[in-house]
Amino acid sequence: MAGPKATILYVDDDAQVRTTLAEVLSYNEYPTVVAATAEAALRCSNRQEISLILLDINLSGENGLVLLPYLRVNRPDVPVILYTGLDHDEQQVAGFFERGASGYVRKAEPMQELLEVIRIALISRAPKPQEQPAIGLGRRVQRQRQAAGNSGGKERF
Repeated sequence: MAGPKATILYVDDDAQVRTTLAEVLSYNEYPTVVAATAEAALRCSNRQEISLILLDINLSGENGLVLLPYLRVNRPDVPVILYTGLDHDEQQVAGFFERGASGYVRKAEPMQELLEVIRIALISRAPKPQEQPAIGLGRRVQRQRQAAGNSGGKERF
């Protein structure tokens, strides 16, 4: 029998998306705490035992990318997955990983993709930037990084 599941903090300013995803995560045995703003997310991350943060990039008020460095410094043990409705190219996604993201998933992807990203991130528990698993679009970026590292060549994105 498996032990208790990890608690996820989901930060999104869209109430309907926040509620729906919290229900899906709970159904998949991930207790979920939600926050609508960066400020609320900071309070939750400091007050509760959080195992993973799922962060929308396009928050009203503070942008999720502004919140990311603070989370990496103050909660280095907690993986942060960027979950966004926006499209980003591979170079942008690579930049997110360099800033400390543990994963990247577009909201348009199937829910199974997000659940797999969460599972992988929880296993790796906030790896060092050079070891971060790239997820979704980022998988191609990770393969390119590994290929560049193995060949001794310069990284190309």
